[in-house]
Amino acid sequence: MTPEGQPTPKPTWQADNAPSEVEADPNKITVYADRELKRFHVAIKRGDSFNFVLTDASTRKVRAEVEKAGNGAYYEFDYGDYNNCVIMVPSESMTLAEWSRRQEMVKAQYVERE
Repeated sequence: MTPEGQPTPKPTWQADNAPSEVEADPNKITVYADRELKRFHVAIKRGDSFNFVLTDASTRKVRAEVEKAGNGAYYEFDYGDYNNCVIMVPSESMTLAEWSRRQEMVKAQYVERE
């Protein structure tokens, strides 16, 4: 539901009007945590119009690193001050209830340090 109490709109036109299943028990919902495996610089070039794309060599490097990282690996880009590619891999899975407890512990540790 939206904050106004209206039903949440469908995420895509292809989705059914009603969800096929609704799970409300946090002990039955699985949360997957990923970790950073590798970070490296990638080169970019101007693509069509005003967008930027990876160079051919950087594309090959990203694909090779993801394949080397194994099943479930993926990449993200960190375009802060550097053009970095970040290879992420699955780290662990836990229930939503356990994840929530961990978040509360982290928050408590952060508050204690202040």
